[in-house]
Amino acid sequence: MLQILSGRHPWSEIISERPELRIVVMISEGHGPKRPDGYPAIIDSDWDIIQRCLLRKPDLRPSANEVLDLVCPHTWPPNFIIFGEIGVGKSALVNLIAGEQLTESSSGAQSCTLESTEYPVTLSDFPLHVNLFDTMGLNSPTMNNAGYLDALVKAHELIVSLKNRGGVHGLLFCIKAGRVSNTMQQNYRLFYEFLCQERVPLALVVTNLENVEDMDDWWTKNRVHIESSGIVPVTHVCITTIKGYKNAYQARYLESRKKVLNMLKELGSRDLCLVDESVWFARMGKKLGEIFVPTKGLGRSRQKMFQILTKRCKLRKEDAVHLLQRIDAGEENW
Repeated sequence: MLQILSGRHPWSEIISERPELRIVVMISEGHGPKRPDGYPAIIDSDWDIIQRCLLRKPDLRPSANEVLDLVCPHTWPPNFIIFGEIGVGKSALVNLIAGEQLTESSSGAQSCTLESTEYPVTLSDFPLHVNLFDTMGLNSPTMNNAGYLDALVKAHELIVSLKNRGGVHGLLFCIKAGRVSNTMQQNYRLFYEFLCQERVPLALVVTNLENVEDMDDWWTKNRVHIESSGIVPVTHVCITTIKGYKNAYQARYLESRKKVLNMLKELGSRDLCLVDESVWFARMGKKLGEIFVPTKGLGRSRQKMFQILTKRCKLRKEDAVHLLQRIDAGEENW
């Protein structure tokens, strides 16, 4: 398994004319082969399986069937994160995709940044099965210390959910037609740069276009403005998420739904991005504090953060300590 995943023989780190002698000594001392570095990398979950297979006591090793269950890829429906400011139509987008009302629009008064609700959607009128994570974004370009700690907890919940469902296929950045605001740019950075490390395809969903003669023309006229603001999607749709009074916008609504479903189908056919829980969470904790919390507001007590991580995020104490060390350190030292 090590050789298949890394392209290198086990014990390839031993440089010797008689490596088999050194290997026997290493095994007798309870040491296994070194984890290969470089590319292709062995992810944590696969390395854990290898380590279990190398345990000295046979009864502690997984059976062949267990290993098969662990290494065979599960068939996961594509996972998409929907994000944006309050009032841009995220809940309406979920309903548009589902073809029915799954959620009510919310004022967001009781919500906090990165709080998410998962909606599994299976359609009968279109070959699509997806998981949608309707996620609360920033509603101002900064947050206070309490908001930071709450966001940290919600970030952990979201990351764990994505990891447990196989990874993430795409980000749906929902915005209202108009000018790019500072908060909009910060939301882009929060989800695309910090949470997903620029590794997940981002689609721009432009709403509130029901009164525009040609919805797609909005992108033609505003693309330069959007991209010069640092927001560069891999694809986009210009839509309406409402049917209007007495279904005045019914035709445009159906056109919009078709465009969104086709976009999801295309994005879902791409490779998913696997979630490394510890790295994603450490990066979010570090970047949230650096970018969104005023310097003086983040005299963040390490003891308070430790309590949050162990009690609300339910991390083991040693994992919480390691995470705090990562947040303090530069990413090059992770």
